Amino acid sequence: YDPLWGATSQRRNRFALTSRYKLYRDGKFYDHVADIDEQHPIIDATPNQEKTKLQLQKLLDYGESESPWDEDKVETLDKK
Repeated sequence: YDPLWGATSQRRNRFALTSRYKLYRDGKFYDHVADIDEQHPIIDATPNQEKTKLQLQKLLDYGESESPWDEDKVETLDKK
């Protein structure tokens, strides 16, 4: 997912998710069922969590290859 919400797009962060886990482009990985407010990123992942994280990273990599994120080219409503 790649949110593009006007002026907030400058601070957007791509992510991929399953029904339970969410991985952001910056590497933060959450169990969004147990931590709905995303206050505690998973640091010591279990083997199953690592497997899911790798799958989500592949999705993020694919998204980046299809639509590269170039922070220098971010245009927001504030700049218009």
